[in-house]
Amino acid sequence: MIISAGTVELRPSLRTMGRAFVAPTQLLLMALLAVNGALLAADGDAVVLWVPAAALGLAVLVVAVWRLVGRLQVTGQELRCRNLLCTRAVPRSRVAESVLLPAFRDGAGARPSGLLVVLDGARRPLLRLDGLWWGRDRLAAIAEAVGAPVRLVPEELTPADLAWRNVYELPWRHRHPYLVQVLTTIAILVGAVAAARLAGS
Repeated sequence: MIISAGTVELRPSLRTMGRAFVAPTQLLLMALLAVNGALLAADGDAVVLWVPAAALGLAVLVVAVWRLVGRLQVTGQELRCRNLLCTRAVPRSRVAESVLLPAFRDGAGARPSGLLVVLDGARRPLLRLDGLWWGRDRLAAIAEAVGAPVRLVPEELTPADLAWRNVYELPWRHRHPYLVQVLTTIAILVGAVAAARLAGS
């Protein structure tokens, strides 16, 4: 945590990012890509072995760049969250409360990673920070820095539990997390197969 001139700045946790990188979902996806590459190589086209290697290299690059650019700043006027794709600014005047779920986990067999959701007065999420990237200790520090009332939800909840418990107004992608994961995995596999076919032609 960096504190200067009334601004609190936090960066994602490298330790928890490493855990996220070797989480079961990511390992399964990399294994599927490796199997795909091996099957295509067995057909006599060894050049397609670069597909799983490229996928692994891309994942490592994304984690490294996210660690470099990812940050959350809390000033007197706003919360400013920067990630790989964009910077989101939330006026502090819109923040009504923070919901801290230290025992939240991504799936039934996953290790608790934590979740912090900053809400407006209508219980709509203004900002959602996942402990897989930020780390549970940083989520608690962010909740404290925001300065809004913090509602602690200590139970172990999964994404499906969040929708059932109606902890806050969930966007579509958070109401159907497993469908989003399946669609994302299918899209990546289709892309990898298409890239392999193009490389082999």
